[in-house]
Amino acid sequence: MAYLYDTIVQEFGKRELARIEIPNAISDNLRPGYGQRPYQIEAFQRFILCDSEDFEGKPK
Repeated sequence: MAYLYDTIVQEFGKRELARIEIPNAISDNLRPGYGQRPYQIEAFQRFILCDSEDFEGKPK
């Protein structure tokens, strides 16, 4: 069984994942002064894409 991350990358590709913009509702609620770290940005992008799109292998 593949990890969800691998399924998302295989289904949509890294370019599509990178195009996802993180809404201010999320970024404004991060701790001030720390900014957004690269792993946080990627995790939020994966979550938004997974939540907004239907694809084979998506958890129910």
